[in-house]
Amino acid sequence: MESILNDPTVIRAEQRVLFHIAEFTAIRNEMVEEFKMVPANFRYAATLSGGIAAWLLTTHPLVSGQAANIALKSAYWLPFLLTCLLGGLTRAYHKRSEQKHTYLKRVEDALGFPNLGSEKEKEKLRKGQDPFNERPMYFLLWATLGVIGLLLGIVSIFGLSS
Repeated sequence: MESILNDPTVIRAEQRVLFHIAEFTAIRNEMVEEFKMVPANFRYAATLSGGIAAWLLTTHPLVSGQAANIALKSAYWLPFLLTCLLGGLTRAYHKRSEQKHTYLKRVEDALGFPNLGSEKEKEKLRKGQDPFNERPMYFLLWATLGVIGLLLGIVSIFGLSS
């Protein structure tokens, strides 16, 4: 028995609990930082798309020649491309967050009280029981930005001439 207590490779139950508490805290902090990127990505996509669209729409009359026209038509697709890329990155954050949430909920279930825990409360949000769920609104904002970018790209095909 004495050799087991002094063996550094044997992990006691208290150490496991401390490890999981530290791990829970670290993963939770990581999720908070990633969640901050969701609205930031939308701001970047909207700002960049709006800036590019404004630049294109105000400089179009100054552009002439075949090469300039091809470049201009290609540039009209940048807002749509940026929206798709940043929207995809945001979707990846959400998927990764769901994986982390599942793991943290398991840690909470193992170490916490049956009806308490922040991950259990977030589970209500994921199941649509929270009236303040912002995900549908973000989906609509991303979809609107995507449609505007797509329309801008389509305009470049049919609406510009050399």
